Amino acid sequence: KDRSSRLQAALTRLDDLAASDPAIRVRPGISTELSYTMAQPAIVGDGLRTLPAAIRQGLDQPRTITSFTGILGSQDGPPERRHGDEPAMPAASPPEEPTGLRALARGADVGDVLHRIIERWDLAGDPKELIRRELAPLGLDVCGPRQPHATDPVQAVATCLQRLALLPMVCAGRNLVLATLPARLRRTEWEFHLPLQRVEAQRIRALIAAHTPVPTQLISQLPRLRDGGAGGGFLKGFVDLLAGDGTAWWVLDWKSNHLGDRLADYAEDRLWTEMIEHGYLVQALLYILALHRHLRHRLGAYYDYDMHVAGAAWVFLRGVDAGLGVWTWKPPLALIEALETELLGVAP
Repeated sequence: KDRSSRLQAALTRLDDLAASDPAIRVRPGISTELSYTMAQPAIVGDGLRTLPAAIRQGLDQPRTITSFTGILGSQDGPPERRHGDEPAMPAASPPEEPTGLRALARGADVGDVLHRIIERWDLAGDPKELIRRELAPLGLDVCGPRQPHATDPVQAVATCLQRLALLPMVCAGRNLVLATLPARLRRTEWEFHLPLQRVEAQRIRALIAAHTPVPTQLISQLPRLRDGGAGGGFLKGFVDLLAGDGTAWWVLDWKSNHLGDRLADYAEDRLWTEMIEHGYLVQALLYILALHRHLRHRLGAYYDYDMHVAGAAWVFLRGVDAGLGVWTWKPPLALIEALETELLGVAP
């Protein structure tokens, strides 16, 4: 009854409004019942057949999302397993009693914990409480079966981190000290996606051989790379740390690999072998390519590779307490542009 009264009152007001102005007229509606009719689609049946052949062919091609780990043909599993940096490998030197972080337990779980600690530490305060909190769930905050030589694991990790924060890193004439960087110049777990056209393993090897002084015999030790992405897709990744020194930007990656118990196992010549044998050289190239494209897009005509890209630093944490374990490299621009054309199918 109330609804009918309100409706009648509204109609009365409309009639009064129409009577006050000859330009307004009230007409009865088409129907007094509410109804809904679904609109007919513009294309019926197999609508894809009406599209041009070139477009249909593109829609039929499978798309993929891959990463550095996915490109490595020797590994299976998720496309982006960022922190599993502990491959099974023999030590480079005769076994001896390890010290420092070299005595810490090995394994992908330890790598995950170290990455998480570095990510959460502010590079300034005492990290021991954070370290203890992260190691305790694994039972690694004290000496145990997995680390019989680690007399004080928390202190060993703390020493490594404090040395890491103050360790000078040098690449292509530039210097980087992490502890001097304000928070605005640090990006942890920097994620990127690149529009992938294809991955041809032999072409990647050929480009590295053509644009770097690395001996061909050493390049041949790169792990088997997996062809893929013929239908296009995306190449994704996470850079452990993107750091700016005030002028140029660095890409940094933390590696927990145990290369041996001696300090000599973390010397520069040993690191080059590790970078190539485990494909980390390709990983560094992909990360630099992502940074190159990002800065070119953000800076536009002001962008200059030589000025704004500092290079890559891969840090093997178990050697840092002795000031070792840091591999740096700035690939030539010609290699980055050739890789961009090969993988992404776009001209620089």
